Amino acid sequence: MAEELYNDGTHVCVAFYDLVDEGLDHAIQCNQFLIVDDGHGALLDPGGNMTHSGLLMGMQRFMPSRQLDYILASHADPDIISSLNKWMHEIMKCLRERLQDLMLEVIKSSIYTNNDE
Repeated sequence: MAEELYNDGTHVCVAFYDLVDEGLDHAIQCNQFLIVDDGHGALLDPGGNMTHSGLLMGMQRFMPSRQLDYILASHADPDIISSLNKWMHEIMKCLRERLQDLMLEVIKSSIYTNNDE
């Protein structure tokens, strides 16, 4: 469940609760926070492995995951940061997409430049 703690149209702070069922999943729920500033985001305490999918899907309502710029952890307990490997994989996938888009722009730009000469 996502709860907007603050939203002024440009800046948003969202808390995510109940991403795992502690009884069924044998996982410890911690609270994850997403801070969005003008379309770019920071994720605070991304949680354990069982929170990753729910958090990734939930944050799409507030910003695309490809605009996640920072992942911060308050401390190194597994319930706080053990999903870091999944987030790093997600970030690398987004960086590859950004790089491909940039390369296409450069290629198009050079084609137009060469045709103008």
